[in-house]
Amino acid sequence: MNPTYLALEVKRVLRGARFMIFTVAFPVVIYLIDANLFGSGGGTYPDGLAIAPSLMVRMAAFGAMSAALFTGARVALERSSGWQRQLRLTPMSGASYLLSKAVVSMLVALPTVLLVSLVGVLVEHVRLSAGQWVQILLGVWLGITPIVLLGLLIGL
Repeated sequence: MNPTYLALEVKRVLRGARFMIFTVAFPVVIYLIDANLFGSGGGTYPDGLAIAPSLMVRMAAFGAMSAALFTGARVALERSSGWQRQLRLTPMSGASYLLSKAVVSMLVALPTVLLVSLVGVLVEHVRLSAGQWVQILLGVWLGITPIVLLGLLIGL
């Protein structure tokens, strides 16, 4: 895996307007709407689970999964445009290309997870212990690994 290619790929993905709208802004907006409709006033579900943190985790997971599935679309687009052929002319192997795509997908999912969580803290006043934050952030982030692989499979 080439670190230079990895850095360029992350920059390229984060510069895309569609990516930023659908995987970063959309989950935040939907979280704010849902939290204000259903979770205002510290509402809870019948089982006692607070609504605002639950919605926060759901929208962070939604955004992370969207970012992961975008990988498949990018791989398919690169194949149809001839970019993969150009990359095959370089010393980078096919496995290195796929690994780079998977790592990029995992990395670009982080801003969504972090931004939705930050909005949860600052706007919706979600209060959790440090252990709960670690569980949520790592759980959502690592939990998208199968979705990343599915996205790559779809794109191939």
